[in-house]
Amino acid sequence: MPDARDQIMAAADAAPRWAAGPEGREPPPSHDDEAATSLSARDSLTDLVDPTTLFGIDPPQREYVIEEMLPKGAVTTLIGPGGAGKSLVALQAQISTAIGGDFLGFRVKKCKSLAFYCEDDAHEVHRRAKAICIHYGIWLKDIGLARWQGRFGKQNVIATFRDGMLCPTEFFDFILEAMRHTGAELLILDNIAQLFAGNENDRSMVTQFVNRLGQIAIEFDAAVLLLGHPGKSSVGLTAEFSGSTAWDAAARLRWLLSRPEQEKDGPEIDPDLRVLTKKKSNYSSIGDEIMLRWDNGAFQALNTAGPDMVDRIDQNTKASACQDAFLLALAKLETEGRKVTSKSRAGNYAPNEMIRMPMMQAWRKRQIEAAMQDLFDGGHIVELPYGSPSRGWTYLAPTSEKATNGGM
Repeated sequence: MPDARDQIMAAADAAPRWAAGPEGREPPPSHDDEAATSLSARDSLTDLVDPTTLFGIDPPQREYVIEEMLPKGAVTTLIGPGGAGKSLVALQAQISTAIGGDFLGFRVKKCKSLAFYCEDDAHEVHRRAKAICIHYGIWLKDIGLARWQGRFGKQNVIATFRDGMLCPTEFFDFILEAMRHTGAELLILDNIAQLFAGNENDRSMVTQFVNRLGQIAIEFDAAVLLLGHPGKSSVGLTAEFSGSTAWDAAARLRWLLSRPEQEKDGPEIDPDLRVLTKKKSNYSSIGDEIMLRWDNGAFQALNTAGPDMVDRIDQNTKASACQDAFLLALAKLETEGRKVTSKSRAGNYAPNEMIRMPMMQAWRKRQIEAAMQDLFDGGHIVELPYGSPSRGWTYLAPTSEKATNGGM
């Protein structure tokens, strides 16, 4: 039984290289010719829009493959350091589109997809895909809408440059042929370092490269997800993308996958936690964060999508959810006979104790502290004395306990 790679290669052999239109087929122009030909050569005056012709016509709704995350007809970037799990997130997104439903709290369109994982071989992609299927409770036979290729060790450059102009490679042609053959509405390219042979600091080269991917998105009415690594800033901190700011400017959306920041004097961060943050969007607000945990080969969302995502949860609702979690954690500590306090310098400071608890893993320390203060302000918790009065020990308790203890 041929695998996905064999099917894609067979498609490449069988597919036409160039469709010229009703007059028949012509061979593609050579890459030498394309390098010297500007994209504007294919433009036509009939493409200019007369806005008066749009009067009374509603524009089409923007379409997404994964709502608020991967728009069709555009290039989205997913940036993250090596080992953070970008390829896993991408494969999990691809498998979710093969079955429809949900991806990390986002609504997903069930559709065909195509992916090229250039840093992994076929066996590694197979192993990851099986783990993700187990996570979703499905079988590999259930994801027949997906096609991928593990390309580790292959020539993966899709664009070189000569005299400052982009020259597509045979691999780029292969991607076009595979898109035509599969009818994919999602194209995943992993990653920039493997695919781009230009100078990542050259604004023109970067813009040409992303625009060429944008052509694929428009021609096939597909979402393009481009993975990349961050760079290093001048002060030695991790930057959000490597090279020219054109990587940020040319893409319509940019997501950042990172590990949670270690807070000063805070507990050690769970090494399986990640944060997926919307850093740029031309179509919606930015700043949405999803806390993820790696679990047996797949990522699981620990908190609900942000205010501009699928559930449109506003900040007040999120704060209320954190307060509810705080009260649950407080009750759990009480059943274990553990007392916590609101005094930040104490060894049993409540946020420091709670952040280690499973029901609080979706929240950061500052959010837990804010929830504690809100509960104080709302009269839902109090600080009660215990032990010797000379020691000044106090502990947090719900207001119902204050009533039970006679106001002590």
